[in-house]
Amino acid sequence: MTGLSNLTKPVRLLFVGYGINMFGMGLTMPYLMVYLHVVRHLPLLESGLVLSTSSLAGLLAVPTSGWAVDRYGTLKVLVLALLAVAIGTMGYSLVYVLFPALLAAVCSGAGGAAMWATLNARMAELTDESNRAQVFGLAYAVQNLGLGLGSGVSGMVVHTRIPASFVTIFLLDAATYLIFIPFIIPGSSQAKRLRERAQGGHLSVRQETAGASVRTGYGDVLRDRGLLGAAALNALFVTFGFSQLTSSFPTWAVGFAGVGTRITGFAFFANCIVIALIQLPILRLTASWRRTRAAAMAGVGFALAWLVVVVAGRGHGGWTAGLLIAALSVFGIAETFLSPSLSPLVNNLAPASLRGRYNAVFGLSWQVGSILGPALAGVALGQGDG
Repeated sequence: MTGLSNLTKPVRLLFVGYGINMFGMGLTMPYLMVYLHVVRHLPLLESGLVLSTSSLAGLLAVPTSGWAVDRYGTLKVLVLALLAVAIGTMGYSLVYVLFPALLAAVCSGAGGAAMWATLNARMAELTDESNRAQVFGLAYAVQNLGLGLGSGVSGMVVHTRIPASFVTIFLLDAATYLIFIPFIIPGSSQAKRLRERAQGGHLSVRQETAGASVRTGYGDVLRDRGLLGAAALNALFVTFGFSQLTSSFPTWAVGFAGVGTRITGFAFFANCIVIALIQLPILRLTASWRRTRAAAMAGVGFALAWLVVVVAGRGHGGWTAGLLIAALSVFGIAETFLSPSLSPLVNNLAPASLRGRYNAVFGLSWQVGSILGPALAGVALGQGDG
């Protein structure tokens, strides 16, 4: 079992920078739509267009980032992605009309999508198969701890009547992407050694052996049924799980259930804290499990969480509030089963020479789900079927 003390120095440094960056992201993540519509007075249609533009830019950027990682290496691509997100996030602080908001959305959306896919590849090349699942799980705990703390802090300091408070959190968020860069640089020699071992056939069950033809393109990647299955399952989880968490749940909780923004915010905070607290025990529990078994447990957990939400809608007052907080806590437990399953599985399948493209294809499942999920939520909520 991999614990924090057993991580190599490059991975520990990456986690420190990642935690700082996630804190910055947590400052702004819940408030982009509020900022655009309420603070900068963009109409709802234009505010929605900005968010859609960000998702579309990410969808288009991911395949290119995968190709670039395989050609130029994870470090160069990850640095460029972080710079792009920093520029886009800083751009939001200067927004007063639609066009600059769209430019910021393109930068932050493309850079953010490339960052996630490339960061997975970077973590994979700094680890081997024996501890990759644990490292990905720990990264998810760090991510949620940072997001939870950031959203908690911003909830106490921002106010829609004080635009400068929103400008401040967007500038701080942008700064954390720049701060992250020095933390990802160490480890290049370690990554090179692991890559050479992998290309020799010692790490990945899918590595080419000596004399075998070298696979270099997306056509080869898309013939891997294991990868396609993992991506399809993840797209399902994102569409009906994560996307609903950030789109339909807040709207339904505040509107239909009538619990208010404070309870909704506390439910999200509980979700992040649950993940941070139990990720290590779940990693120990699932250390000997097949990755597919852990993913199946995640699916059961997501379904149970939404069932609790439905039950909460039939209650009132404190009963409803308590159930909604419990639902997102259950959702968080499900996430801890998913984090050490599909992403490590994809990276174990990937030959070192195609790791960027493998993570890009898997990253597309997040982008597709992030587009389909809110669209389905809008249709359902519009029909009164929240």
